[in-house]
Amino acid sequence: MIQPTLMSYTFDAEPQPVLLDSVSIKPNVILLLNTFFHILIFHGETVAQWRKAGYQDQDGYANFKELLENPITDAQVRLLGCASDSL
Repeated sequence: MIQPTLMSYTFDAEPQPVLLDSVSIKPNVILLLNTFFHILIFHGETVAQWRKAGYQDQDGYANFKELLENPITDAQVRLLGCASDSL
């Protein structure tokens, strides 16, 4: 049986797998869900507010910009991996 994966991205830890459960939804995390048919990136409430305020574009917030970019990069790697598997 194929099970979706859920990865959590935070400031204080490396990306790590978390339970596919509502307890994984937190205001200060970004989640990357890979269902093998769709890839979804979810921003917690605090992260979404900071992103909307444009902190990632301001000096001194390079770590926040990196936090936003990491799941996008990982999603692209997964998409490219799936594309090469189907060739």
